[in-house]
Amino acid sequence: AVLVWAVVVLIALVQNFSHHPSPSLFHSQSQSHSDFSSQNLAWCPNAACSNSALCQPCRQRFLFILSTGRAASTTLLDMINCLPNVRVGGENNNELYIASKLETNLEMQGFAGLRSKVPARPHFEAWFRHEIPEQAMACTIQKVLQTINPPPEEIQQQIINSDSSERNAIALDRYETSQILGAKMIRVQSGNWTALQASKFFNYNFPCAKYIINTRLNTDNQVASQKNTFKRKVPLELEKLQDRIKRQNDFLTQFAQYMSEDKARLIYMEEWTNNVTQLNEVVEWLGFRNCQYDKVLHNNKDGYHHDDSSIDLGGGCLAP
Repeated sequence: AVLVWAVVVLIALVQNFSHHPSPSLFHSQSQSHSDFSSQNLAWCPNAACSNSALCQPCRQRFLFILSTGRAASTTLLDMINCLPNVRVGGENNNELYIASKLETNLEMQGFAGLRSKVPARPHFEAWFRHEIPEQAMACTIQKVLQTINPPPEEIQQQIINSDSSERNAIALDRYETSQILGAKMIRVQSGNWTALQASKFFNYNFPCAKYIINTRLNTDNQVASQKNTFKRKVPLELEKLQDRIKRQNDFLTQFAQYMSEDKARLIYMEEWTNNVTQLNEVVEWLGFRNCQYDKVLHNNKDGYHHDDSSIDLGGGCLAP
């Protein structure tokens, strides 16, 4: 009973701490929980969230960049991470598809993939369990992404150096919920799932998320770029490579169609790399205010060269 009460008190404390980003974790202006809810409501106004003692799936905002290889996705990642309070990680070898197995492994035996409330089973049965709240697995899957895309080392050090474990938890939660977390992935379409299945997985487990979906119109040039850059011991036949890129583009286009317009934005490499205004429109769609890129970077030029030039977002750039 003492442990349960301690958990309840900790959750209450976490919900009442400030969610404003700050260079210091412990000295920031306070913000009410209602303000925090409004902030997330603006990011994901149509999200379906089933809150429970185990999980509040809409508590964290997410941003995903889904793309194909050699379509300037690394440039897009670099530029999006210039925006305030954004932490989008790089490639993860399709780790979230692997995480989706946490659900599909439990599709049988009455778990229904944890996509609905799972009834309790009697204590004398081999499959005994207490009732599992709906959408409770979402926070576990979100934690996978947070673990492979952690806060900067200096923030982690501030948390380690704080004076109590309770304060650690509160500080980490406050910092993380002030950020927009995510990942850039060119392999999400490589999993053994359809675009519809993938969209359902992301909608359910990352309900407060937005998606920038980036493809390349000139697939002939993309094929040539992949052949020149991605060296294989046994080169892929040209027709097979063309077919693979087409299937990947179809997957991403369908994924975007399954998402609502406020959640997903489909863009084309040839357009935004030659016109920074197109990218600034995406930034505005995301809800950032007074943020205007002055130019487009060019990472991975001629292979894997990094563009070290700086980006100017203008004065007064504000996160949503």
